[in-house]
Amino acid sequence: MTAIDTDVKSVQRMFDINVFGPMRMVHSFHVSGEVSTNILKNDAHRKLPEGSYYSPLAEEFQKHVTRVPAGATDRHQYARNVVNQSLRESPPAWYWYGSFTVLTRFLDTFGWRTVWVRALDFFARETILTFI
Repeated sequence: MTAIDTDVKSVQRMFDINVFGPMRMVHSFHVSGEVSTNILKNDAHRKLPEGSYYSPLAEEFQKHVTRVPAGATDRHQYARNVVNQSLRESPPAWYWYGSFTVLTRFLDTFGWRTVWVRALDFFARETILTFI
């Protein structure tokens, strides 16, 4: 089917099921800390386009793309632990593993729920300030 002949409502339903559905599902049960992956390393060749508004930050952008996060959990170890816990006969409702788990669990247990909103706001500002 060509794009011009496609029913937009059916495409929207398809995306709701196949893209946004799994994203909603993961958000509802999986909150993870920083896990060391090769996602950005495999894209190390990525450069800002010539004349980009962000050209003055090109060097910082490249450092960010190729960085290895300090304190990140090893991806293989993390995956093994998550799979092992998930496949147990009676898996726990909550599973805590990885970097900053103790702090996260403490805040989740004793902090107001809005602590996460404030934390995200803080980290967003810190990331932007670090990047700039």
